[in-house]
Amino acid sequence: MLISNFPSLNMRGRVARRNAALAAVALAAVLHAGVASGQSPRIAYVTSWRIIGPEAEFQGTRDAEQALNRDVESWNRELDEHKQAIDALEKEIEQKRLVISESKRQELDQQRSQKKGELERRAKEIYGDGGLIERRNLELTKAIMDKVKEAVTAIARDEGYDFVFDASDANLVWANKEFDITDKVLTKLNEATRTAPGSATPAAPPPVVPPGGRQ
Repeated sequence: MLISNFPSLNMRGRVARRNAALAAVALAAVLHAGVASGQSPRIAYVTSWRIIGPEAEFQGTRDAEQALNRDVESWNRELDEHKQAIDALEKEIEQKRLVISESKRQELDQQRSQKKGELERRAKEIYGDGGLIERRNLELTKAIMDKVKEAVTAIARDEGYDFVFDASDANLVWANKEFDITDKVLTKLNEATRTAPGSATPAAPPPVVPPGGRQ
């Protein structure tokens, strides 16, 4: 559930209105140019949510989701270990409160405060703005988008398309399915994934516990 739930892959939603306006202007310019020149430009479109989204049909997207989930699970385990160490120290302080000296109690309290500060800093490094999860998600997203761009470019060149729009962002009211090249893009992407070295699909990771889901 990673990619659609993290900032970089929700980017499509944030820029949809802007892209729709740009696409409308671009399409009008293309059609105007075609009328002026007497030639009809070849236009196609791709439905990107079928490639990147909660129900992506591209195996590379599903692999990326698994990769990020594994990383998040690892970071969650790290935070849990920090919390367990704090819990153990608090238990020790409570058990020894009546038998240790005041200086020793203060030392243990200082250790607890230090460990709590370390836990908070590490959690921010992982889950905060620009943190490890966000950077990893951006890295995985960029890798996928680079592959998508490469596949679309190859198909456009091979089949002579002048423009390829994204139907997910362009706010298309209607489009002839004849010009939908999404299946071709998915085929090219999945073929490239299958032929890439070390492209075996990893096993699904355990469910990721979101921030605040731990006791």
